[in-house]
Amino acid sequence: MIDSKETRLRVGNTIRDARLSKGLTQRQLGEMIGKSNNVLTNWEKGTNSPDVDMIESLCSILDIPVSEMFPFQKEVAFDGLTHIEQNLIKNLRKLSIEDQMKILGMIELKLHDG
Repeated sequence: MIDSKETRLRVGNTIRDARLSKGLTQRQLGEMIGKSNNVLTNWEKGTNSPDVDMIESLCSILDIPVSEMFPFQKEVAFDGLTHIEQNLIKNLRKLSIEDQMKILGMIELKLHDG
């Protein structure tokens, strides 16, 4: 659970906005993740928040990156980066940590193979 009321409200607003943009009701989203619409109401109001293990499922279903739910990290200064490098970073941030690690491994293999 998330302790800060401000963070719970931000997470709740993000869930609500993403749910509405997908055209889902609270009941529909709740069925997709195995939660009641009352649970969704409490999340969206900031009364409660989803557990950490539920965040990735929510983000996947709602097609949003986890960083949108928790915009705590500062923006990277893109000065000096090519357009391709900027897009790589932006897209990498949309992936789960597990997928980021897989890609890092692929890059390291490519560097070693030449």
